[in-house]
Amino acid sequence: VWAFTNDRIVYLQDEKGNEDWRLHALQIDTLETRDLTPAKGVAARIQHLSPRHPDEIVAALNDRDPKAHDLHRINLKTGARKLILKNDRAFTGFVTDDDFLVRFGELTTSDGGSEIHRYASKSKTWTLETRIPMEDALTTEPVGFDKSGDVLYLKDSRERDTGGLFAVDLKAGTKKLLAEDARTDAGFVLLHPTEKTVQAVAFDYDRRRWELLDPTFKTDFESVGRELPGELNIVSRTLDDRVWIIAVDRDSQAECFYLYDRPAKKLTRLFSSRSELENTTLAPMQAVTIRARDGLDRVG
Repeated sequence: VWAFTNDRIVYLQDEKGNEDWRLHALQIDTLETRDLTPAKGVAARIQHLSPRHPDEIVAALNDRDPKAHDLHRINLKTGARKLILKNDRAFTGFVTDDDFLVRFGELTTSDGGSEIHRYASKSKTWTLETRIPMEDALTTEPVGFDKSGDVLYLKDSRERDTGGLFAVDLKAGTKKLLAEDARTDAGFVLLHPTEKTVQAVAFDYDRRRWELLDPTFKTDFESVGRELPGELNIVSRTLDDRVWIIAVDRDSQAECFYLYDRPAKKLTRLFSSRSELENTTLAPMQAVTIRARDGLDRVG
């Protein structure tokens, strides 16, 4: 992933498949690589990057205990490291915000479900927030916070046929449905890079459908869609949301990438992911729905 310094790429790499993932930062102009987690036998994880702290990253490291990942704040330029949370309860994952504050931790339960615990940084204590049963474990997860940090975006399928996207007010304890589809679970969620408002939610039933929640975003997205038929995905964008990199996936053509200048309404083709297929006609595909013996639909 790109660091918010815009001059470094942060990546994980192991050695010969040993799955001891080390965290590296590659400086683009010099091609110099810094190993940010040089200890052997450590499986590092990227936890959080934030435009509010462009020179740093939060990483999860199991150098203290192979069974538990602690959270560390690491300087991308110097490699200096500071422990911000000792994982003495063997949490399997954490939710952090753009200020690099630990907000929630997840524990796996013996029946395959999970518990979400809220962290109080001042008292350094954990409180059970909610439980996720096994049958909802793959379709219920935190997505991120709004700009204030007081609202948690949550994909949730509990007591529902499909997972919808909700906004949970952490202070008031209320929960508001933002987007849903009766046929399929909420998928990828697009948040504004800095305002952290929900702009779009993807639903993949037969083909990807975007539910567009931001009117300004909707205007540009639909305009691009008319010019570039296919499934659109925004893979990167500037913090002011003025420039997008868009991937267009089609059945009859290799995936192509474009640069979109929103103020100028200008699309510039960048490259194809499969250049050898540029002049090849591929077979178009049509989504079909087949009624199975149990009375439910199979999509293909």
